Amino acid sequence: MTRTPAKRKSSILEADAPLRKTAAKRAGRSSRRDTGTIAVLDRATALLVALSNFTRPATLNEVAQKASLSKATAFRILSTLIEQGFVEQDAATSSYRLGIAPLHMAMAVLDGIDVHAKARPVMRAITEMLNETVVLSVRDGDYRVNVDAVECTNAIGSSRRVGEPRPLHSGAASRVLMATMSDAEIEAYLKRHRPTGGPAYLDGLWKDIRKARRTGLVSMAADFSPESLAVATIVRDPAGAPIAAVHVAIPRGRFSSRVEQRCGQALLRAAAEIARDLNT
Repeated sequence: MTRTPAKRKSSILEADAPLRKTAAKRAGRSSRRDTGTIAVLDRATALLVALSNFTRPATLNEVAQKASLSKATAFRILSTLIEQGFVEQDAATSSYRLGIAPLHMAMAVLDGIDVHAKARPVMRAITEMLNETVVLSVRDGDYRVNVDAVECTNAIGSSRRVGEPRPLHSGAASRVLMATMSDAEIEAYLKRHRPTGGPAYLDGLWKDIRKARRTGLVSMAADFSPESLAVATIVRDPAGAPIAAVHVAIPRGRFSSRVEQRCGQALLRAAAEIARDLNT
């Protein structure tokens, strides 16, 4: 009986085996490096966000706690961020604050928002007419972010921080943006965020949404600053898509039905003018 010889592995496969093992090891190391790099980026971002929440230079311990990092890890990453210009350190106190680099990046973001350049002169005209602070905001997911403000010259005025996010249910500008969403989208948002205040708060929210859809305006006290009220309207592009909100912020002591009416009229004219300018 003839015996069939056992098949030998291809010499090519045998030769390739060490190469395949080496490639697999390299892929594993690369994957671990990628994971480590992402973790460092997450921590660096957490530190930058933490520093942005301080209105004064912060100590290493404060920044580390805010970012939920150990002091040693925070120190190492902050040292790199200082080299890159994202963070500055006070030589006398060793405290930290944001550097100039984030400002350059913020300006690049603003330059990329078409409505910003068109809205600025219109906002300035409203401030000159009313002598109240005028703010431009855009929607960012479930939040409204102020991207520009023209401050009034009154001794007592309402100031607004640019770049600070606010929930879409909070404030007049947020609610005119929310009013452009469908009812189903709003209900889904409310399930995600569950605003405090109970049924009365939700009734007021839906009332403002219906008013915004009917008149284009919302007037209300600011949730985060009860001594300030605001009148807001939506800004649309030439095709009618909502792209921003503009509002007038007014201290409670100067607010009246007449002031509210003047602000509303000025804002509706401004929104129409910005939409026309976007078409040129």
